[in-house]
Amino acid sequence: MTTRTYFTQLNIILFAFIAGQLIFTGVAYYLNEFQDFSGSPESNAGLVDLFQFIVPAMAVGGVAMSTFLYRSRIEIAKAQESLYDKMMHYRGLFILRMALHEGPSLLSIVVYLLTGYLPFLAVAAGIIVLQFFMQTNPDKLIQELELKGDEKVTIRNESSVLT
Repeated sequence: MTTRTYFTQLNIILFAFIAGQLIFTGVAYYLNEFQDFSGSPESNAGLVDLFQFIVPAMAVGGVAMSTFLYRSRIEIAKAQESLYDKMMHYRGLFILRMALHEGPSLLSIVVYLLTGYLPFLAVAAGIIVLQFFMQTNPDKLIQELELKGDEKVTIRNESSVLT
């Protein structure tokens, strides 16, 4: 695998997470706005009252947990001997981080689908935007894994083969 392939894979993973959430958001919005799936927000006031604290708490909790786990586990990736092992650990952390963001986002979308209360979609949108800015590039990887010397050169060279 080349470094170019590695970063392409990370981008595919990122955009797959984002695309899934956007498609589900579109379906939920369509069902609520054009098919009257959930009824009116007024008829779902009990659910809105219940989830108006749960959804933001889950969103903040998911983002906080992903940050905590990422910071604690990035040290394991940095300690790997080979560049290939560092990058594979980093990819695993990247997927874990995206998954911990996706959970609260999907919860927000489901609650919107059930209640028709639009601010729940805003929570999901905020998480999706946050995920979009987590796109990884060679310089970001070098900084996060604290790579030096030959490892930096290898990462910056798109045709370098990782072994």
